[in-house]
Amino acid sequence: MHRASLDTMNNNNNKLAYIGAIIDGEGCILIGKHKSRGRYQYQSNISVISKDKILTDFINKLFPGSIGIKINKYYYWTLTNIKSIKNFLNAIIPYLLIKREQAQLLLKYINSREQNLREYDKSPYTPEEIALYEQIKKLKKEYPTELPQYNFTDEEKLYYLAGLIDGEGSVRIAKAIHQNKYNNKRLHLVPQISIANTDKRMAEFLKNEFGGFYHTKKRQSPKRTIYQWHMQGLKEDFFKSLDGKPILKQEQLKLILDFIQLRKQKEHQRYNKEIDVFLKIRNLNKKGKEAYTYDELKQYSLFTSRNPRKFFIDKAKLEDLYINKKLSIRQIAKLFNVAFDTVRLRLIKYNIPLRDFKEGIKLN
Repeated sequence: MHRASLDTMNNNNNKLAYIGAIIDGEGCILIGKHKSRGRYQYQSNISVISKDKILTDFINKLFPGSIGIKINKYYYWTLTNIKSIKNFLNAIIPYLLIKREQAQLLLKYINSREQNLREYDKSPYTPEEIALYEQIKKLKKEYPTELPQYNFTDEEKLYYLAGLIDGEGSVRIAKAIHQNKYNNKRLHLVPQISIANTDKRMAEFLKNEFGGFYHTKKRQSPKRTIYQWHMQGLKEDFFKSLDGKPILKQEQLKLILDFIQLRKQKEHQRYNKEIDVFLKIRNLNKKGKEAYTYDELKQYSLFTSRNPRKFFIDKAKLEDLYINKKLSIRQIAKLFNVAFDTVRLRLIKYNIPLRDFKEGIKLN
């Protein structure tokens, strides 16, 4: 699954756009500060932490650094060598949106250290270098209000989006249960891509470039607003444009495309398959136990028509329920979660004789 995605990213600019999105979403650009032998030392650092080793290995293949695994089973990639960081920043800055200001300040800091030959002999830091450290630290708490200028091609934008999806996004089929005034429940399944970030500029960029919408929610710790962008619906062209671009969530995208193809079939031919796709994506995302099992989902109106004028039942079965088992029209309608008139009209269409009023009262 992952190897096919890696092979399609043959353009170096596409790889840089993808990694730029990973840095914007999951990366860290900073100058560390620690005290040693009675004085403060500053250390430049770039890192990415991910739950998937494939992602850190992919970045390390292009920009060799240190890779490993933390105690909590998160994989990391990091650069601390001054020359490696400089080469990385010179390549990646045009493809950064959220952390470009931090990257530019760090590059300025490194150039200053190289010029004054202070990176290795640990000689005192200039006031300008200490000021750069303070500016980067401030940018981590106070985001700029506008995005920097960018000049992505259409393909680079898609690879940038793929990096965001792999880094801090999700590809899933969202579900919602709707209940009407008659207490009939209806299950709605909708393909969805969502990306969350604490920087509002990211959500606005995604909305302007790809459409969709975003909303806000509060995070308890630390207390910061999260902006969550969504693209949802049966947008086949959009999902096809991303096919083959994400590294980690490629299989989920293929299942979304399968789901969209299912929706083109007649409803009575696809209802079981829709739930199969929903459960496969849920298992791939590994986000814990869902609220509904397969059997529980079957009770909802995914197994009946979304159009109340359509009623998929053959004549023999309807005749058995109405004539042999003596169910009323209202009972049959409740059984299949459709309207009373829907069943009545189908009885007339099949030429099944309707009960008279007195017989109906007697049976009920």
